[in-house]
Amino acid sequence: YGNWYEWLIGIQGGGFRKIHISFIGDMGPVPATKFVTKFLEKYSPRILVNFGLSGTLSKDVKIGDVVVATLTDLYDDAGSIEEINGVPCLKPSGRPIPVSFFKNQVENYKYRNALKHNAWQQLCYQSKKQYLPINLPNDVKKYISDKVSIHSGHIACGSVVVKSKEWKNALKNKDRKYLAVDMESAAIAFAA
Repeated sequence: YGNWYEWLIGIQGGGFRKIHISFIGDMGPVPATKFVTKFLEKYSPRILVNFGLSGTLSKDVKIGDVVVATLTDLYDDAGSIEEINGVPCLKPSGRPIPVSFFKNQVENYKYRNALKHNAWQQLCYQSKKQYLPINLPNDVKKYISDKVSIHSGHIACGSVVVKSKEWKNALKNKDRKYLAVDMESAAIAFAA
């Protein structure tokens, strides 16, 4: 289930650190939990980082921005189905998991590593110019940031892709601090 690769990288001050990069190869909390469980049976990492794609739940988070979770909530882990005006409605209770380990490191990165941060910003800008059409319609441009931003906050995690505006609003009503929604982050944090 999934693949992982091992590298040795040089660290500042000398020496090397072993890193593992993994690809789950599937979507959703169940495959993520299975994969992380199997991975942790083989390795004992000091740090486990999840990189992936998510949908935005905030007008401030644009396509290409980075969201660092301070809390990830498996919002559909538990709950009830209630009838509202004759229509069955899912009322999730969730399983919030604090994961704020990287918050300060990420928020202060641009100050502690200004040259690397600026080089990263420039690389992102060049990639955007290279891969996006020049004449994007204005209704699309508003979703793409001019400059990549880093945000830290809450992430909703569930077992389905959220396309419905009503469902996004329901998630925001559950936790107004949600910045994004994905299908793996809470499962990975829970399994780890």
